[in-house]
Amino acid sequence: MSTAPNNGDPSPRRGYDSARHCQEEDHLNRWPFAREIYRIAADGPRDWSVRIGVYGEWGSGKTSVLHFIESMASRDGHVTFPFNPWQFQNTDDLWRAFVEGLYSQIEERTEKKAGGSLCRKIKTFFASKAGALPIARKSMQDAANAACDTIVQDPIQKATALASLEVASEVGLALLRKYLVFSQKDLAEFEAALGERRLIVTIDDLDRTEAQLVPEILFALKEIMDIPGMSFVCAFDPVLVGHVLSDAHPGFENGLKFLDKIIDYPRWLPTPTTKQFADLAVFDAKTLCPYVPEVDLRDAVELLPKNPRAIRQLIRLIDLLRPQIERHYPQELHWPVLLAANVIKVNFPQIAHQILNDKKLWHDIYSASIIGDKKEEERRETIGKKVKEVVHLGDDSSKRSIAAELEKCIHAIAKRLQAWHGIGPDFLQYQFSIAEIPCAVTEKEFDRFISSLESPQSAEQVNKWIHGHAQDCEHAKNQVLSEILQATLAFRLKCLGKAADETSASLMRNHLVQAADILELTKVLIDLGRDKKTDFLLESDHLSKLFDQVSQYFHWRRIPAYRSARKQEEKLVKELFYSNPGSIDTWLDIIGLNDGHHRNEDRSPEWKALMSTLRSDLRNRCARWMIQQLSVQSDFLRNTIRHETHSYNYEQLFLDLNGPLWTKQRKLLLKKFKTKDPNLILRNNSYELLSWLVHSAKRTGSDSGPAKAVLAQEDFSKLLWHVCVAEPLSPRAVGSLQEAYSFLTSSRIECKTPPWWDRIVRDLPPTRPS
Repeated sequence: MSTAPNNGDPSPRRGYDSARHCQEEDHLNRWPFAREIYRIAADGPRDWSVRIGVYGEWGSGKTSVLHFIESMASRDGHVTFPFNPWQFQNTDDLWRAFVEGLYSQIEERTEKKAGGSLCRKIKTFFASKAGALPIARKSMQDAANAACDTIVQDPIQKATALASLEVASEVGLALLRKYLVFSQKDLAEFEAALGERRLIVTIDDLDRTEAQLVPEILFALKEIMDIPGMSFVCAFDPVLVGHVLSDAHPGFENGLKFLDKIIDYPRWLPTPTTKQFADLAVFDAKTLCPYVPEVDLRDAVELLPKNPRAIRQLIRLIDLLRPQIERHYPQELHWPVLLAANVIKVNFPQIAHQILNDKKLWHDIYSASIIGDKKEEERRETIGKKVKEVVHLGDDSSKRSIAAELEKCIHAIAKRLQAWHGIGPDFLQYQFSIAEIPCAVTEKEFDRFISSLESPQSAEQVNKWIHGHAQDCEHAKNQVLSEILQATLAFRLKCLGKAADETSASLMRNHLVQAADILELTKVLIDLGRDKKTDFLLESDHLSKLFDQVSQYFHWRRIPAYRSARKQEEKLVKELFYSNPGSIDTWLDIIGLNDGHHRNEDRSPEWKALMSTLRSDLRNRCARWMIQQLSVQSDFLRNTIRHETHSYNYEQLFLDLNGPLWTKQRKLLLKKFKTKDPNLILRNNSYELLSWLVHSAKRTGSDSGPAKAVLAQEDFSKLLWHVCVAEPLSPRAVGSLQEAYSFLTSSRIECKTPPWWDRIVRDLPPTRPS
């Protein structure tokens, strides 16, 4: 059980959410309010027993007010007894602890102590006399009372001794009545012990106490503990306690109004100003997380609920970021975004992850912020749609309220970013993920990596650093390698940019030399990634960034240093392309199948020529790969032609009679369908291919031309039909193939039907004319 701090000194802070104890810690201007309460409790007539209510919502600072009152009372010499009933589950424990604690506190403050010798005397007397007592007094309580009556006369010492010995047999309110219903003599001695001092009892967290205990506590305050010289200051949310009373007994009716019969002086905590909340946040941040910029913190506080607990939750989250903050340069962090993300976590903990990790949402907000004349309107519409999706509004008024607050919060965050000032969606997501999914390598750590390398660079020293860093930051080695490669590519592009902007020839050469060294490092990292001992694979993003940086300056060849760099870059690009033959989708993402796919092609004829060469090989590679997949990948045609990201590219390859599928790979394609015993995968893919070609050929206009031309190749169509009907089909499949059969035969292509075909066709319903 805690006691009030002496002389106004703050007691040790225990955690982020500790209440304030002294005036120096009061940033919400609660001290004047506490002083008013204290004056009511301490300065009233001596024959008063008052009950004061400190009202406020959970987390609004009621406990701090009680601590302030206790500080003032201790400073002035009054006896204070802080009591919290939240920790008790039943009335026996509750009132026994209350009686024991109350009298112990009175003894301590009035210096009338029973002491260990008295307890020993009582125990000795009890042990010696218990056997000689009459049968009617054999109970433990009677024996203890007899001992105290014999040895102890002072009522305070008697009550303390009994409570400390824990021999009381009374339970609940009976125990309370025994020690707090005084005779005139007891009361006179009690008042004499206190002298000019008041006994001020502070009761906290009544709104979080077990519901069955609340009515009994309030009854005891009103009826049993109505003792002159005692003041009770109770801190709770009256709305919550009113509900508890209403639910406890119908006689209480409106519980909130019933409280007026118990509490003599109800006082609501005033709502602090936004500036006061900001001052509180700044004060806590200076102690716990001084790295937070004050101006950004004050701005973020405006988005929080007007509740000190929300402020402390925000500071707690930011303090927990300390290990990640220390890994970054200041310029790597965007505090308005970081704080805004944590505001969402405080306000909406259940859906914060879903909101912050919705890349499409923030990309749409970003687009709405920089494009179009109706930016504000479009941004609100984008946010409104997402909020409805997340909250699932329906007819629930509480959910509508949450949705309104969430929409307001996201909109305020987006607005604060002020068109983002060059902050793209990727950088934004990086800030959001610093806490939950921190990166493996920051810019600050990459600089340490570069400075640790000795020339010439070796795979051994690079691998050693990556292995050590993976252990330090608790990331997988392949993730560290991936991010080091990303950072290396970005750093080389920066070196090339500096060289392009430099007017001094010597400085330009220095930047180019550095870029050449980084290119060598890139090769080392790529080779490490190819090591079978690692799980690392070159990702599309790695290759895309490399191609971007190479293409951006590929036409710069006017000096030998540039020409040398171009040769090394071209060699690396070709090596990567030809050493990764299986990553078809990756290369379709990066260079595509058609000229003009790459954004920097128009800058350099040299780069365009290189891309044209690579695309020619990629089209041929795609053609071979597609033919191979027909017999090994289930539903290949269904997924590739209809659903894949690059379905358009695959369609074009199938329909281009001048392309590699029908020129360079024609024999391989026909051979695939000539098999005598086609497997199930090939049959299913052939069925899908024939259905798709016929459907495309029956379109109106010019769109049907390529598919008709493909089906007009009699050798191919015959083989395709043969594979489709190599095994008996279901009536549904036969019904679908009837359309293909009619189309091919009308084009004078012979389609032999197997013996089972006619039997199934006879049982099918007549087809509608097309």
